[in-house]
Amino acid sequence: MNKYPELTLEENLILLCIIFDKEEDTNQWMRVALAQREINWEYLIRLSLFHGIFPFLFDKMNKLNWLKVPKEIIIQFKKLWQEHMVRNIVLHSAFDHLMDQFSKKGIKVIPLKGVCWAKQLYPNENLRSFNDLDFLVKVGNLDSAKSLLKNQHYEPQPYIGTDRFPENSWNLPFYKRLPGGMKICVELHWGLARPRDYCIPLEQWWRNSHAIRVNGERFLSLSSEDLLLYLTINIHASKYIYLKQFIDLRQFLIQNKETLDWAYVEKSIKKIGLWSNFCFAISMAYKLFGDDQQVMIRALRFERLKRIDVLKTVLDRREIIRGTYGEDLRQFFLILLLNDRFNCILKSSVKTLFPSFEAIAYRYSVNPNSKMIYFWCLLDPFFSIFRLFKKEAKCMIRKYPL
Repeated sequence: MNKYPELTLEENLILLCIIFDKEEDTNQWMRVALAQREINWEYLIRLSLFHGIFPFLFDKMNKLNWLKVPKEIIIQFKKLWQEHMVRNIVLHSAFDHLMDQFSKKGIKVIPLKGVCWAKQLYPNENLRSFNDLDFLVKVGNLDSAKSLLKNQHYEPQPYIGTDRFPENSWNLPFYKRLPGGMKICVELHWGLARPRDYCIPLEQWWRNSHAIRVNGERFLSLSSEDLLLYLTINIHASKYIYLKQFIDLRQFLIQNKETLDWAYVEKSIKKIGLWSNFCFAISMAYKLFGDDQQVMIRALRFERLKRIDVLKTVLDRREIIRGTYGEDLRQFFLILLLNDRFNCILKSSVKTLFPSFEAIAYRYSVNPNSKMIYFWCLLDPFFSIFRLFKKEAKCMIRKYPL
């Protein structure tokens, strides 16, 4: 018997290992699941790596003294954990060094995602996996920040956005190769999402930012209200849905539920046009974790509650874990369930099926000024519909490198 009957045994283990504030209950259910013996360990590990939650799975198995886990699987777990820890140590060290360099040069930056959220939101920062370092900089400081990275031997990656349509770009990746083949990736952000899709008042968000101290380290952070909005944008902006993003969101809401200025949040949602993103992210977190601490319900006490109820009903926890909700399917959910009028639905549908030349150029890596762009514009609506049913992420999970 599994705690979540609609999920497979492996998917039960995945969901149980990320609910870490009800440890006694989840440990009991994990013991029941592990005793069933027919576990597909390869699928379980691949699924945890895809969603960025392998550290949670390792931590749970370790606390349960590797109950019923075959020896060869334990060896594989420990090898992957060692790789995770090495990567975390290297990235934490690079983060501390770059923050020190930015400070010495007088360049204001706000660290985003990864290391920052590991330090702010988690009881053990090694539970949060990440693959790069992200920094928000002001446009006026962008050249100085780029020069600093180049002086630290980081090289800019080829990036179609900055060369061909800078008006819709908002970040620039750099990388540095280390001895042994490891690569450190750093992204400089001068925006937080595609300018075409969101009108984020960045100047206001910079003014709202404040210094925080976490574990003796001091750095700038977005205000709690702006960070909540960014968390929901980040979930929808990703190509696939990763469980670690919903853990970030839930941890944030639990930590800040008493201090958030919900009036400001609601006003900003309406002003920026984030209603669909906000509802989608909160509803999916609610579907995954429930709401024992009443943080999701508080977050959803705005308008259009009937539509949110429909969304929570339609969303399937099983498909969330299996990675089925890709970018295109997510977009259609938002169009059909979170628009008020038929003309809004029609406009949103047209925008999704027939994106701009710039979006097509970015998606298929073609020159937006070439004749080939028209060819891809004709094909893209068919590819978009195909992607709704392809369930591409499920294929990715099966092929995820171990």
